[in-house]
Amino acid sequence: MITGKLDGITVPPDEGVALVASRVVALEKLRQPWRRMTLPLTTSAFGIAAGARLRQLSGENAGDRRLVISHGDYTGGDVLVLHSVHAAALKEAWDSGDRRFLLNPLHPWLMARNRLVYRRGRHRKLVVVGSRLLAELEHWHGVSGERVVHIPNGIDVDRFHPSRRGERRRILAGLGIDPDSPVILFAGHEFERKGLDLAVQALARMETQAQLLVVGDDDPARFRTLAARLGVDGRVHFAGRREDMPDLYGAADAFLLPSRYESFALVCIEALATGVPVVAPRIGGVEDYVVDSVNGFLVDREAGPIADALDRLLGDPEMHSKMAAAARSSALAFDWKEIARRYLDLLESL
Repeated sequence: MITGKLDGITVPPDEGVALVASRVVALEKLRQPWRRMTLPLTTSAFGIAAGARLRQLSGENAGDRRLVISHGDYTGGDVLVLHSVHAAALKEAWDSGDRRFLLNPLHPWLMARNRLVYRRGRHRKLVVVGSRLLAELEHWHGVSGERVVHIPNGIDVDRFHPSRRGERRRILAGLGIDPDSPVILFAGHEFERKGLDLAVQALARMETQAQLLVVGDDDPARFRTLAARLGVDGRVHFAGRREDMPDLYGAADAFLLPSRYESFALVCIEALATGVPVVAPRIGGVEDYVVDSVNGFLVDREAGPIADALDRLLGDPEMHSKMAAAARSSALAFDWKEIARRYLDLLESL
């Protein structure tokens, strides 16, 4: 329910796409920690605005039965798509020793809303984007059976394509990185949850003199200090928020995401589609598409195993070439054309 420019793709207004609460959504571009502070406003305001707009659209065609797919913040509709199970994510934070979420009033509100929506909501189907969410939804909310459907996220496999490799030298030169050095890409906001500290520690342990390119707009200060303390500050490059992710994937030799919790991690699929092998822990969702030693490595969430996997990948050109080809091949199953067909089949069944 938004029209205009979406991640580099222009959506014409006559394609059944309507604009909702653009000023509210714009708050998502604020830097941390301001983004966290505005989340209660953005989630609540967007849900209210989306509901009002849907009722308006339905009223424009009296008697026309419309099926509505919602992605979390709007609690009405026929199909609700879940990108995470919030309780499971908080449990991962607790187990890792991070208790700061206890001070955030957003979390109790989300937990209460999710209990109401998942267990007693009017949605006829709940779609989970990762297979791990099937078990989490049943464990935390007692929801399972035919009401739950697994449909993964999709990507534009033509936009994320190995041909982007041709921009490697230009992109790296613009970032001040030697194009002849192996490059490891890390991408994501919330650097701590995504495991940037482990990425820096692994870089310091590696035998390969690789460069770590960090994309995302979280505060890098603590991680700059860590890199300096470990003697790799000259090999860690913070690029901030970027709009040219397809080219950045093409400039990388490996993609690393040592995250604490993920339900699907779309960035990993984008990397695979660009022909970039992925190194990640078994954190949920990743196991749906990374096959160990085929298109990447599944490792323990520790600096040592991560460094060993990256050294193997970057130190063996023949292995890297085979994994790059397998990466691209495995990502084709997540082409939006196929994912859209599965959603259409679900809607037809309703």
